[in-house]
Amino acid sequence: MGAAVNAADAAREAKHLAFTAAKVTQTAIEKSGICNLQHHNFSQPGSTCSQQRPRPELGPLTLARQSSEDDWNELGFYASRFHAQTIQTENVQTLSHLHFDHLAAFNPSLVRIPRKIVKELKLKYPTAKYVASIRHSWGQCHRFEALYKLAAYVTYGKYKSTAEQPGRHSSIVLLDRHFCIIEIARQVFVDEMDRPNAVGWLAEDVRLLLYDNRILATAVMSSEAGKYFQHDFKQRFVVQELIPEIQSDIFTARYVAAPSEIYPQLMNYTVVSNARNLGLLVLDGTLMFLTFLGLRAEMQSYLLPLPELPSTLPLLGHFGKWLHNNVNPLVIEHLNMFLVVGHEHEHEKREKIFKTTSWHTYLHYFMIFNTSAPYHLVARSPAFCFSQLPHGKCDLIQFVSSLTWASSDESRRGHHDIVIGYGINDCEGGFVRLPLRNILEFTIGCGLEWRLQAAANYVSHSFQLQTQIQLGDVAA
Repeated sequence: MGAAVNAADAAREAKHLAFTAAKVTQTAIEKSGICNLQHHNFSQPGSTCSQQRPRPELGPLTLARQSSEDDWNELGFYASRFHAQTIQTENVQTLSHLHFDHLAAFNPSLVRIPRKIVKELKLKYPTAKYVASIRHSWGQCHRFEALYKLAAYVTYGKYKSTAEQPGRHSSIVLLDRHFCIIEIARQVFVDEMDRPNAVGWLAEDVRLLLYDNRILATAVMSSEAGKYFQHDFKQRFVVQELIPEIQSDIFTARYVAAPSEIYPQLMNYTVVSNARNLGLLVLDGTLMFLTFLGLRAEMQSYLLPLPELPSTLPLLGHFGKWLHNNVNPLVIEHLNMFLVVGHEHEHEKREKIFKTTSWHTYLHYFMIFNTSAPYHLVARSPAFCFSQLPHGKCDLIQFVSSLTWASSDESRRGHHDIVIGYGINDCEGGFVRLPLRNILEFTIGCGLEWRLQAAANYVSHSFQLQTQIQLGDVAA
């Protein structure tokens, strides 16, 4: 009984101390002013590509629906409706190419060209700096006719593409420092993963990681047998090496099985699984898989077995749903932390009004975790979404798909830029540069109130649970 009384006293004291600490911290945040605004504009300026995706002329009705503060429609939503914050991306660079503008091209994943091949590629493409994957499958441009106008595909003449015709799959492209597309790759696939049918390689969510001066690619794709939508279709999650190179004077992206002597963790590089949104990162020279987000980042050094449920306490967003990972995390070496983006989404009105084939109204969250086990959560930002206009609407569908250092040495500094790639309405893809410092201020400062409250509740609950155990109210 004495132990129970002591535990109860400790619970009351811990709750009081947590409340005092939260009050002091909240006062400091209010004085700093960094979280006073619902609108943040810290995107870095950039250049405009010569190639621009076609746009329909916006009529009076469309303009009115875009500016209506009460509307939550196919033209977007206001972040404040869901107690979220707006990050303006006025300098977003939208992906465009003559051979992409006839279809959806979204959810890009970006890496710098590996040093060992950059010289070869620059001989043919002197301005090349990045390699990116772009998704085409399940595009929804046609559901946003007021916003997007697709061009015709060029199949002949001097502008005919040397790459394969994009279809229901993903593509690899070469970009310059302004994120303008220089060339589309002809893709060559590993034998075991060759085209399953005439439609092509049905790959989705191809995400790239620069590792040991090579590029790793993860993808969600169809099985080798069976066609999409048929009963024998089996979704697979694969990890392969992607090799960009010049073959017969043509830019080629070759997928190969990752060599076991270089990637011992990838001896099982493919698995039949419904898993999506796994993250890859390198910690202390070891390749790690991020499987779930919570009060800890759940990590494992091998692809298999993939857990079906998290063992850590999941994080819930505004809609009361688990936050799922979006990206390959970005390691901030000088802080011994890594940055992640998580998301949640809504499905209200999907059938009656929005008629999207997927979820909509995405809210995103920056999250920072320690790089040492057990990878505790350091901070989580408020919910946010992107808008290209000041105090404007966010797109109905947004999906952050990539975090990349703008320059090769910036992972060791605290004052340079991160390139964020994201998809827009399952139709377009864009890149925007945001300073790391602003992301950290937004995540740690504006997200601290939530963290302190969660900590106070956890400490109080922990001691109360111990008290109940001591009194025999719950089974030990």
